[in-house]
Amino acid sequence: MTIPDIAFQQQIEEKLNLYKQIIANDNDGIAIVDPQGYYLEQNAAHRLLLGYSDQELKDKKPTIHLGEVEFALVMESLKKYDTYQGQACSIAKNGMMVDIDLSAFAVRDSTGKLLCYVAVQRDIGDRKRTEVTQRNCDRLIAGVAAATNHLLTITDFTTAINQALASLGKTCGIDRVYIFESCNQVNSKQLSISRSFEWCQFSVESQINHIETKNLPHASLFPQWYETLASGQPINNLAPNFPIHQQEILAAHNIVSVLLVPILIANELWGFIGFDDCHSQRHWTVNEQSILDTAAASIGNVIVRRRTMDALHQSEQSYRSLVDNLKEVIFNADVTGCWTFLNPAWTDITGFSVEESIGKNFLNYVHPDDRKLALNLFTSLIELQQNNCCCELRYLTIDGGYCRVEIYAHSVIDIEGKFMGTSGTLNNITEQTSAVEALGKSEAKNRALLDVIPDLIFRFSIDGTVLDFKASKDIDLYAKPSEFLGEKIQAVMPTEIAQKTMFAIEKTLTTGEAQAIEYQLLSRGKMRDYEARIVASGNEEVISIVRDITDRKQIENALLESKEAAVAGSRAKSEFLATMSHELRTPLNAILGLSQLLQQEIFGEVNPKQKEYIDCIHSSGEHLLALINDILDLSKIEAGREELTPLPIDVKELSEACLSLIRDRAGEKKLQLIYQIDPQISSCLGDERRLKQMLLNLLSNAVKFTSVGTVSLQVQKVRAGIAFTVTDTGIGIDESQIKFLFQPFKQLDSRLNRQYEGTGLGLALTRKLAQLHGGDVTVQSTLGKGSQFTLFLPSNVTDSNLFVSGLFSEQPLVQAPKRILIIEDDECTAMLLQDYLEAIGYEIEYTAETTKFLERVRNFQPHLILLDVQLRDNVSGLDLVSRLRQYPDLQQVAVVMVTAMAMVGDRVLCLKAGANDYLSKPFGIPQLECILMRYLN
Repeated sequence: MTIPDIAFQQQIEEKLNLYKQIIANDNDGIAIVDPQGYYLEQNAAHRLLLGYSDQELKDKKPTIHLGEVEFALVMESLKKYDTYQGQACSIAKNGMMVDIDLSAFAVRDSTGKLLCYVAVQRDIGDRKRTEVTQRNCDRLIAGVAAATNHLLTITDFTTAINQALASLGKTCGIDRVYIFESCNQVNSKQLSISRSFEWCQFSVESQINHIETKNLPHASLFPQWYETLASGQPINNLAPNFPIHQQEILAAHNIVSVLLVPILIANELWGFIGFDDCHSQRHWTVNEQSILDTAAASIGNVIVRRRTMDALHQSEQSYRSLVDNLKEVIFNADVTGCWTFLNPAWTDITGFSVEESIGKNFLNYVHPDDRKLALNLFTSLIELQQNNCCCELRYLTIDGGYCRVEIYAHSVIDIEGKFMGTSGTLNNITEQTSAVEALGKSEAKNRALLDVIPDLIFRFSIDGTVLDFKASKDIDLYAKPSEFLGEKIQAVMPTEIAQKTMFAIEKTLTTGEAQAIEYQLLSRGKMRDYEARIVASGNEEVISIVRDITDRKQIENALLESKEAAVAGSRAKSEFLATMSHELRTPLNAILGLSQLLQQEIFGEVNPKQKEYIDCIHSSGEHLLALINDILDLSKIEAGREELTPLPIDVKELSEACLSLIRDRAGEKKLQLIYQIDPQISSCLGDERRLKQMLLNLLSNAVKFTSVGTVSLQVQKVRAGIAFTVTDTGIGIDESQIKFLFQPFKQLDSRLNRQYEGTGLGLALTRKLAQLHGGDVTVQSTLGKGSQFTLFLPSNVTDSNLFVSGLFSEQPLVQAPKRILIIEDDECTAMLLQDYLEAIGYEIEYTAETTKFLERVRNFQPHLILLDVQLRDNVSGLDLVSRLRQYPDLQQVAVVMVTAMAMVGDRVLCLKAGANDYLSKPFGIPQLECILMRYLN
């Protein structure tokens, strides 16, 4: 090697050492990697930037901090262009993200051979954060500008505030923004704060309507916050950094971090704007807080200004509404007396419109006779002789009349003491004036009325002192006025009456309710009845109006005696009907029962003539029974004791059944039967037996009084019910006689009594039964042409006395040798029962004695006992069955009461005594067989 070569080599080494020193001391991180990308060397700045030591980077690639993708992009650029320039994000050893500006280039020898790559990395984190902060500030400034614009441009105040908060919330990227206002609690001087406006993200619960955000006292919940905010400083912190009790409040609202910016008005805390983040820990920068301070001041000023304007507008509206709705006229007039302002009451009083009256002189409306007075008063105000005046004047109305008004006017003076006009009120006192006049007339009229009232009127104090009285001239007083005026009632009236009166006075003053008492006093030598009505007159006085009720008492006593006589007569009637029912039914039972047995020829045949007689006996008995039943039914209905059994009834089946019963009689007279039913009708609600009875009565009458032609039954659905119409072509009824048609025991023509049999009870009973169902029977008839009777039944039959009875199922009679004990007082009835029951196979024991009743029952052991109610020796069958039921071994024996008792409640009386059933005399073979089937199967 030559000397020049050595010198060159030395220069190269010196430069190389210089480069190493430059690299080692450079502030940028510099690293050298081999062509395969493995670290060869790094300087101190690189070591400080990423935190890796030389040993930790040995045999490592930059992928440990750049990542595979980023490193591949860098290497691709170096291989292609020998250089790379860009920004990247490295992960330091401590896991922190480091923003870097990365420059890399390839190092080659003179031959172009790749020796290594050099990477220069500069930390640009502060610059990036500055840029982000600046962008955030710019965005925040834009949000504040938008919010302020909303407040200035949107007319509706609430909408403007909500839009402003929405702009701030979206710009800041937080979950909730709101405004709290300071206020004084109601009935307290304690300072509190309330949430008045709020905006929040959809994913966050709104707090605006929560009661815990209203009237929060600073002293108890936020004393430190209030002091900080009142000093103009914001509150910015994460929830965990607050005191425990404040953490609990924040956690209840899901707040992770919070910023509260005060709103100061005239250096006083007006409220604050709050910014809540409910999902992340938000760190607010100083610049952001400064911008939001400005925004808070701007928003606060706008809110206060808008609320001041609203309050002023509201006050103006309230004043205008008050003035417009006053019944009194409010007026202003200029120095010449011309109207400059009138409220709507002017039109109400005078009829003239406000528009046409403004500018006109007030004297134009004053009555000519009152103008001098009005002008003098106005002049005194102009000349400042007086500040105000008051008088009554007559004012013109639009109809040409005049109303009376009371005027109050006062001078309007400017600050220099100059007269500017008048202001005041006009009050319409026309009605008051008329009322005063009417009151005077009314008082005079009342005095005249009091003078003619025959009652005594006293005024008592609370202790019973007689303060005043009024009496007509025709009334004889118990004592002279000088003897009782100013005296206590105890000293004037008898003790008993005085005590009764004092009790009524005390009760009237205590309860405020009027009291009435009655008493007797000796007057003109006779005892007379009086009624005193006592009413309160203030808190310590009463008015007592005393009336002589002697005549009324006499009438009441007479009415009471009449009522008692009527009740006694009704009771006698009921007892008579009960007795006659029993006395008539008992022999009828034998007549009908024995004639039925003869008709059935159980004990031998009878010849035709005998059969004819028997049939006559039986039909006569049936006719007599029907008459008795009609009388009893009518009596029960009139007494209000008839019981109905309402059930759904097949209308078609019922109608056809009734027609079948009269078909033979109609056929005998060669009458045509016509039947029509509305297809829409299927059933109705009613008592089947009574409904059948009503229809049969109408149909039977139609057949009875029709000799030639037709009898028809038409069933129609009408409004709110069903109509059964029976029409005939019979003799008809004279129009003057129709009013007697439904009276009991009444036949319209006495000649008809001989031609047509009947008692006259049928139609009366039919109408009362219809009315009991809630319906009625009406009639249309023409004499000589026929009649039309209509039975109307409502859709719903309701009555508190209705009950539903059980229905008997038909079962074949079992011919078994069962034992029946008969206890019967009437020998005919006993003979009927014994003969028939023995004839059909039963073992019978009969007795009329009651002394050994229980012994007979135990010895004979009957399956059924037929027991009469009215027995010998004053013994009742009800007593016997009650005694029977006292023994457990005899409680299962069936007992049927056989009695002529047929009044309301008799059946219930028998069942209550312990009987199983009730058989009313007279009864027929079918009724008896029903009992046998029911209890002996």
